[in-house]
Amino acid sequence: MVSSSTIRGLGRTAQSAAVCLSLGLATCGLMSLGLSALAPSKAQAQTYSLGAVADPEVYAAVPKSAPLARGDYLSAPPQLSLKRFVPPVGDQGQQGSCVGWATAYAARTLLKAKDLEVENTDRLRDLVLSPSYVFNQIHQPGCNGSYVAEALTLMQRQGVSLLRDFPYDQYSCTAQPSASLRDKASQFRIKGYSRLWGGYGRNKHVATRRALANGNPVVIVMGVGDGFMRHSGSGIWQPTSTEWSELRSNTLGAHAMTVVGYDDTRGGGAFEVVNSWSAGWGNRGYFWISYEDFNAFVYEGYEVLPPDPPPPPRVVDMAGSARVLHLSGNELDVTRSPGGYKIRKPLPSGTRFRVEASSKFNGALYVIGGDSSGDYVSLFPRGDRMTPYTHGGTTMLLPGPTEQHFTRLNDTVGTDYYVLLYAQAPLDPETIAMRMARGSGSVEARLRSALGNRLVPQDEMELLASGIGFEAASGEADVAALVLSIDHIAPDPTQADREAPLIVLTKPAPEAFDSADAVIPVQSRLFRLEGMAQDESEIASLRVNGALSSRYSSRGPFRAEIELPEGPGPHSIEIETRDAAGNAARRSFQFRLTFN
Repeated sequence: MVSSSTIRGLGRTAQSAAVCLSLGLATCGLMSLGLSALAPSKAQAQTYSLGAVADPEVYAAVPKSAPLARGDYLSAPPQLSLKRFVPPVGDQGQQGSCVGWATAYAARTLLKAKDLEVENTDRLRDLVLSPSYVFNQIHQPGCNGSYVAEALTLMQRQGVSLLRDFPYDQYSCTAQPSASLRDKASQFRIKGYSRLWGGYGRNKHVATRRALANGNPVVIVMGVGDGFMRHSGSGIWQPTSTEWSELRSNTLGAHAMTVVGYDDTRGGGAFEVVNSWSAGWGNRGYFWISYEDFNAFVYEGYEVLPPDPPPPPRVVDMAGSARVLHLSGNELDVTRSPGGYKIRKPLPSGTRFRVEASSKFNGALYVIGGDSSGDYVSLFPRGDRMTPYTHGGTTMLLPGPTEQHFTRLNDTVGTDYYVLLYAQAPLDPETIAMRMARGSGSVEARLRSALGNRLVPQDEMELLASGIGFEAASGEADVAALVLSIDHIAPDPTQADREAPLIVLTKPAPEAFDSADAVIPVQSRLFRLEGMAQDESEIASLRVNGALSSRYSSRGPFRAEIELPEGPGPHSIEIETRDAAGNAARRSFQFRLTFN
C-alpha cells in the first residue's frame, strides 16, 4: 500500500541512458520517435524508465467517482476489451515520461479511435497523440517524473496535439507548444476524469472494471520492480517475493500505464494493460495482471472521460428518473404536482430517506434542497471531493456513499423541496442555491432566475405519469430540473416509532460496492471510528463495545477510539444502540490490519 510519503518512479533512468549509448546512435534515434520495436535482452530488461509521481494527498484531492448502486458495479459483462483502439505500442526510451504516454498517447488516442470507430493499425497511426505535448508542460525538474492528475487536467483544459505535430524526444523536454498548436490541440480535449477509489481502497478492480465497461480507459500508477521489468509472454504477471517485500517497504518505483480490458475467466479475473516500453517488452508491449495483484500493487486509478458527442438538434437528448426510499427500505409513493412531483404522504421531522437517481445520457447530476422559508442549499455534491458526472444508465446514490446512508428531515416544518438538476455541462451548485435563496416566487421561478436560458422550459419536458422521471429536448438549454416537494409536518406523538436504528460507518468508510459484511482495512491498531445511528426518533443510548472511549449525539452521529487486538485479524467490533422509543439495534463490523 502507499504510505503518506510521495513515491517517485525515477530510479532506473541513468541505467537506461547507458544502455542506449551502448546500442549506438542509430538505435537511440529510433527510440526518440517513441515507436521502437527492438526486443531487449534479459540483461537489458532492468533498464526501463518509469516517471510517475504517486502522492496520496494529490490523489485524494482529485474528485472521486460518484457512488453507484452495488448492482451497477456487478452488472458489467464478464469480458471486455478496448485493445482494438489502442495505437501501436510506443517506447518512452530513457525519459521518465510514462505519464504522458499513458494519458495522451494511449488513453486519449484510444478514445479518439473509439469515437471514429478506427481499428485498423495503419489508420490508427494517423490519430496518435503526443506524449511530449503533455509531459513537457508538467514534468518535474530534470525531465523526470510527473503527476497523472496534472496531465489529465491539462488535457481537460488544453487538449493535446497529434504526435506528428509535436514529436517525441526522449533526450529533451524543453520544447513547448505554440499558440497555433494549442488551438489545434483543443479539438482533442477530454471531458474530465475521476478518481476511482479512496487512498486505501481494497477492491480497486471493481471500480476499474466498471469504468472499462463504460467504454473508458483507466490510467493507473503502479508499483513496479525488477521482476516486472523482466516479464514476458502472454501469461499473467506474477510478482516475486522481492517485489512483495518492496511493496511493503514502499521501495518500488512508480509507473503510469493504461488499462484497456479485463477478463473475469482468466486466472480468477485479470486486467490487460498497455505499457510504454516498446512492443519488445512483455506480450508485444502488453501484460495481464490478476485482480488480486492489481488491488495490491496499483496505487492510483483514473477513469478518463471522452467529450460528449454533439446531439442532433431538437431531439430527446436528456432523460432521467428517480425514486425515494424510506429508512425502512420501502419506496415512497409520489404523485404529479404543478412543476414536478410530490411525495403523496406527509413526512414528519426526523424522517430518513434517500434518493436513487439515474440519467439516460452521460452528464452531471446536482441536488439543491430548499424549504418554504426561502432557504436553499447545495446537497450534492458537497465540496470538491466528489464528482457529479454520471454515466447513462447507471444509478447514483444520494446522499451515498453506500445504499445504507440516508438524509434526515430537520425540525423546520412546512414545504420542503428536493431539486434534481440534470446538466450537460458543469454547474456551480453553491452559486445556484445562493441565487435561488435571493430570488422570489415558486421554485420554478427561482430556478429560472438562477439559471436563465440554461434551464429547459417546463413545456419542453415530458414528465412520467407514474414514478419520477422526464424526457426533454434541450435545444439551446443544457439543464433540466426535476422538482420533488414534501409536506413536512411535526411528528405525531400518538404514532409510535417501531423501527430499530440503522447503524452505518462513515470513517473508516466502506466502498459503495462492498457487501454489508465486508472486512474493512485499517492502517493502525489504534484508530478513530465514526458513524451514524440513523433513526426517526432520537438516540437514547449507544455503546461501542471494547472502545477506549466513545461519544454520541441524540441525532445519531457517534465517535469512538478503538484499539484492535494483536494480529492482522479480522477483528470484530460490536455497536449497540437504542432509540427513545425503545427500539434496539446491534451490528458487528470486521476490521483487518493492513501494512503501510
